[in-house]
Amino acid sequence: DALRQCSAVVPIEDTSGQIVPKPSALNYMTAPITGNNVGVLRAEIKQGIREVILCKDMEGKIGMRLKSVDNGVFVQLVQANTPAALVGLRFGDQLLQINGENCAGWSTDK
Repeated sequence: DALRQCSAVVPIEDTSGQIVPKPSALNYMTAPITGNNVGVLRAEIKQGIREVILCKDMEGKIGMRLKSVDNGVFVQLVQANTPAALVGLRFGDQLLQINGENCAGWSTDK
């Protein structure tokens, strides 16, 4: 019943002359998710510098691809369910140091 109340009845020209319900904009509105949902907390974008410690998986991989752009090293790809994804790395994150060594000016080859 609630869905029918949110649907606006707008006459649409039809050969049979019937009135057809057309969904209103209210049908497409959603409320923001609040609370202590782990998924929402992980999805939150936070500014600032943070230290991330990654351990390689059993195949010796961490699950991300890096790209050198304008003297900076950025995350180009993060695979799902990998160490990089589990610590919250995302596309576009900039790496400042790797193993304590500044990576400003590094090329993608290094």
